[in-house]
Amino acid sequence: TVYCAAGLKQPVEVVAAKYRAEFGVEVRLQYGPTGALLTNLRIAKQGDLFIAADDGSVADARKFELVREVLPLVRQHPVIAVRAGNPKNIHALADLLRDDVKLALTNPDAASISRVTKAALGDTWAKLAARAAVMKPTVTEIAADLSLGTVDAAILWDATVPQFKGLVAVEVPELKHRVENASAAVLAFCPQPAAA
Repeated sequence: TVYCAAGLKQPVEVVAAKYRAEFGVEVRLQYGPTGALLTNLRIAKQGDLFIAADDGSVADARKFELVREVLPLVRQHPVIAVRAGNPKNIHALADLLRDDVKLALTNPDAASISRVTKAALGDTWAKLAARAAVMKPTVTEIAADLSLGTVDAAILWDATVPQFKGLVAVEVPELKHRVENASAAVLAFCPQPAAA
């Protein structure tokens, strides 16, 4: 059983399918916001892997003695995501505060992308959150909203943007250097850690 941050769903499904084919072992995938997954693990104390979207969640998992070993998978950082062609001409964080821009964010209490972005932006985060037209639990939900055109911009992981057709990343200096590791952690209660 793999508890996986929602933003990593597509690549993890590919890896899980290869693992099933190669080893003949069923892989159960449970997706959600990283913070919610961590809470579930603390309560259930079952499963084999925890794939977290950021270093802070792995640190929390270590603090609660939930993990044995951590393997970094990908380095990612927050970006402003827009639809291809950038129809609202968004190039800076200040553009997200314009009246003609509908912004989507994730809940920072649930999803690591907003927890990391909030820490990086300080007071600017509060202004963005107050202007957000949509606030949802997972990065994939707001990416889907952006892809459908119901919002004009979202703050996503740079690794999430290419998973959604028609989205492009806008790099901004305030977020570019806020790099986090998405990591796979073998859970402390995993009965077969080597296989995991």
